[in-house]
Amino acid sequence: MISFLDEPHEGSVEALLGPDADARGRAEHSVDRHVTPRTPPAFVWHTADDAAVPVGHSLRYCAALAAQAVPFELHVFPSGRHGVGLGTEVPRVAQWTSLCEAWLRSLGWLADDAVIPGT
Repeated sequence: MISFLDEPHEGSVEALLGPDADARGRAEHSVDRHVTPRTPPAFVWHTADDAAVPVGHSLRYCAALAAQAVPFELHVFPSGRHGVGLGTEVPRVAQWTSLCEAWLRSLGWLADDAVIPGT
């Protein structure tokens, strides 16, 4: 979850901030509100029909990264349940690991001859 203010997952808010979380505490823990030019680059993926955490979280975070000229790559897959992990049971989602590998290589963070298991 990126935002504790915009489309928050209230179960996560309560678990992480307590049942009486106020707007200030929610803002302090909303990652999209704390992006700076020093924020690390990010590879982000989400499913459009995630019923637990709306895709708007990833969209807002990437918009914040873009506003600060922080490199990112975003993929939104049409479907897949929340917490799908490696996505092996959803073939379109499963490609995220290969996409991430290519992104890491494009940034020079992964040597051309490095082998990533499962990609």
